[in-house]
Amino acid sequence: MIKFVHFSDNHLDSAFSGLSRNHADLRRSEQRMVFSSAIERAKEIGADIVFIAGDVFDSQYVSKETVLAVKKAFAGAEKIKFVVTPGNHDPYMYPCPWYSEEFPENVFIFKSNEIEKFEFPELCLEVYGCAFSEKPPLIDFVKEKHAKYSVGVFHGDFNSGKNSAYAPITKEEIINSGFDYLALGHAHAYASGKLGETTVAYSGCPEGRGFDECDEKYIILGEINENGVNLQKESIQNRKLYRLKIDLGGVSLSEEAAGLCRAAAEKIGATPRDLLSFVLAGTLQREANIEIKTLKLSFDGYFYAEVKDETIPEFSADDFAQDSLMGLIVKNGAVFADAYPEKKDKVLRAMKMCRDALSWR
Repeated sequence: MIKFVHFSDNHLDSAFSGLSRNHADLRRSEQRMVFSSAIERAKEIGADIVFIAGDVFDSQYVSKETVLAVKKAFAGAEKIKFVVTPGNHDPYMYPCPWYSEEFPENVFIFKSNEIEKFEFPELCLEVYGCAFSEKPPLIDFVKEKHAKYSVGVFHGDFNSGKNSAYAPITKEEIINSGFDYLALGHAHAYASGKLGETTVAYSGCPEGRGFDECDEKYIILGEINENGVNLQKESIQNRKLYRLKIDLGGVSLSEEAAGLCRAAAEKIGATPRDLLSFVLAGTLQREANIEIKTLKLSFDGYFYAEVKDETIPEFSADDFAQDSLMGLIVKNGAVFADAYPEKKDKVLRAMKMCRDALSWR
């Protein structure tokens, strides 16, 4: 039996450009902690090997602090073997650390764009993989199985079809691969299944970075034995991200809007450690006065909170002087919206942008 851990897409040293400098520094530090936590879990379960399927680093340019943290984590688990596939964000080329740095002897890095193989006789295991390139990694691949078990570790795209620019992998290629397990990286959401005799999984990223990654994040703990492959997903994320849509229909005051936002955050169990994005929606009454800046001040108790205004205001040409620019915009916008009712929401949002620009909002 082989015990393993599989993870990918840590994107260490991400910019976190939407955060303050101090918060961004903290998030980068926490990314390193999550990387180390994944390796600590490997030690705790007695893993024999760890499969890291690309994009450990967010770019080729990595801080000395992050390189040191990664090396230290590897060195602190000297009994575990680490197999690394460089991804599209951290390709095997200068100055990426995979190329330019020396790693401990228990770290095995795929360095070629062509498929290579690492053999681990003591585990009865062979591991195939390659450094990322845009070409399909498994096309025409024929595995010569010598060991009892075989695993593939690739950074590629199984979700977008064979014309993807990110190392496309097809269902047929997985079925024909002959792998017992295929450890994939690139997609940031967990997914697993079985194609033919091959168990295949994306571990997803261990922790989300932006509000397009609000789902639960995982690493994979697994076993390979004579009966097949068993997988268990486990969350080690440090903070959670939530994107909450708040309907402000019928709301006229900022205080009411803030109350709805707080209630929604409490309902999902958000804590002060978390990052929240409140997306305001619905049609606002003409007399509504919702101040976004005031709303943002209501959520200082969270690590980070933002407010996105996607509400649709009610407009009437009578609200503006007929010969004013805004009056003309509303008048002509109403004509366009009547002619193309399926585009009414877009027209109203465009008029709102014009109103805000003209009133310096």
